[in-house]
Amino acid sequence: MNTSFERAKQAVVRIFTYKGTVVGTGFLVHENYVITCAHVVAQALGINADSKTRPHEDIFLDFPLIKSDVKLTANVVLWRPIPPKGDTSVTGKEDIAVLKLNNPPPANVKPVKLFVETNLRGDEFLTFGFPLNHDDGLEASGKLGGKQAAGWVQIEGGEVGTRLEPGFSGAPVWDEQLQGIVGMAVAADERRKEAKIGFMIPVEEIVRVWPALGKLTHPQLSLDKRKNLKLRFLVSLVLFPVFSIAVFYFISNWVSNPNCFEKAHREGRKAIAIFDFHTSSGNSALSPLLESQIQQNLQSSPLMNTKVCYIKTHTSPPNNAEDAQKQVSQADVVIWGTRGGSTIQVFVTTVKLKPIKYLSKLSLSTANSDLQTEDWQYLVSIITAYNLSRIYVDQGNFSEATQLLSLALTEQQNITDFDLKKPENRQYLAEAYYWLGWWYEHEGKINCLIDKDSCHKALAAYKEASKFSPQDFTFWINQALILTNMENLSEAIKIYTYIITSKFAEEDKLTAMINRGNLYLQEEKFPQAISDLTIACNQMSPSLNCLRSLGLAQLQAKKFPDANRTYKIIIAEISSNSHNKAEIINELKTLAAKKPQLAININQIINTTQ
Repeated sequence: MNTSFERAKQAVVRIFTYKGTVVGTGFLVHENYVITCAHVVAQALGINADSKTRPHEDIFLDFPLIKSDVKLTANVVLWRPIPPKGDTSVTGKEDIAVLKLNNPPPANVKPVKLFVETNLRGDEFLTFGFPLNHDDGLEASGKLGGKQAAGWVQIEGGEVGTRLEPGFSGAPVWDEQLQGIVGMAVAADERRKEAKIGFMIPVEEIVRVWPALGKLTHPQLSLDKRKNLKLRFLVSLVLFPVFSIAVFYFISNWVSNPNCFEKAHREGRKAIAIFDFHTSSGNSALSPLLESQIQQNLQSSPLMNTKVCYIKTHTSPPNNAEDAQKQVSQADVVIWGTRGGSTIQVFVTTVKLKPIKYLSKLSLSTANSDLQTEDWQYLVSIITAYNLSRIYVDQGNFSEATQLLSLALTEQQNITDFDLKKPENRQYLAEAYYWLGWWYEHEGKINCLIDKDSCHKALAAYKEASKFSPQDFTFWINQALILTNMENLSEAIKIYTYIITSKFAEEDKLTAMINRGNLYLQEEKFPQAISDLTIACNQMSPSLNCLRSLGLAQLQAKKFPDANRTYKIIIAEISSNSHNKAEIINELKTLAAKKPQLAININQIINTTQ
């Protein structure tokens, strides 16, 4: 009896439909995480195997060789389905799902030992699954073959015993020579059943989809295992602590090699440095799943002209951008994570620009639940895009900045399982859209009558920002200012009216009232202008600009006694300021020339100011 394989079998899970029908297999790889095939999950839930939307329903399973009477549930936290026929946008065939158990596994079950090995041809294998009419499980054995173009490895059943068939999907494939798991059974050749041919997804491919799994493979540093089995045994028993340190030092220096950054810059790309996420004591700050999702999403996000460089460390992450810059002086953006208790923080910053208040840090109390942070990989991509855009803005390249950030936000809109009900998600999106609008405006220096396209894009970005954060005054007033710049006064007035009649701060309402009053003044709707400006001027401490607009409205409405009183207040405010006096006199002379019928009254006011 192969006792090592028997122990590995205890990590096997049996997956059911909600009615209790067995549909396939999976296996425990780390703490509460189970790997299986996406098509097995699809069968369990009765959905299409190529559905791009990650399922949210409970998956029913058990550990039949440990406690078959205890049924558990799990949720899909990583979903890589079979691509639709003809879709070449994914690498390999994939068909991988990672499940997180909602309850701890049985106390005595241990995750399997995983091996990344590229030369498997001729090795003997064992596996254990649940084919039709064998709900208690059945073993299959044979030899491993070569790799297909899509990344799967061919496996052939032995002359005696069962072949790989439906029900084995998701089962761990045990390599007798390596004494560990080298892949996951995924499919059988149903066209040539007599040949006993099937396929597995090697651990190498699963790690590509879920990079965190690479930390759990044995060993992390590749060795020629067949020529050094005895040496490996001695190392693992006698020199393991020293070997681990040496191996880690090698990996750290190899992965952290500045060649990654040099290559990025030679290719004209921005370099993104990602640190391992650790606590100050050196423990993992985030779950492997969340960390790998962040890394993977950055690589697949439409961050133009970028290259991701990994910095593997066993020490606490940098505390600020200056520390990060010392370690990766050639990086453009640095990302690291920390945990304090149940609070996770992920920092994203440009090392060559001063950090600013917005879009620099994610912080959330997780209560140790990854499900509360499942959107973080998308948020990190957006914040990274924002920080890269800041670099372009600092260089005066607004076109690159807006294109990059716009693409990142557009990608978010296409993510069907991104939870827009979460306040933190909405807030980050609102801020990102605000800065996108600001940069479309070229920091407010464009003329909307000349560059209409940029103004329309800025307006659309501000609208998105206010949609995600409807109580943020800044997002609304920027829309109104853009509309005013575009000479669309009626729409600007509507926005100011919304602010005035909604639950905004009184100070914000008064600002909107002054702006609306000025627009009414431009439209020569003098009664409305006087109404707004009178309320605003009375409630604010003396505001020269408010009073000047009010005086002009009163003059043109022929409210001469009221205008005289307003200008007496203005004169008292500017009595010692000759510059302001000259401005007001010129303003009144211009109005008198434009409207001669008001000249007598205007000249009387001019005389009182001199």
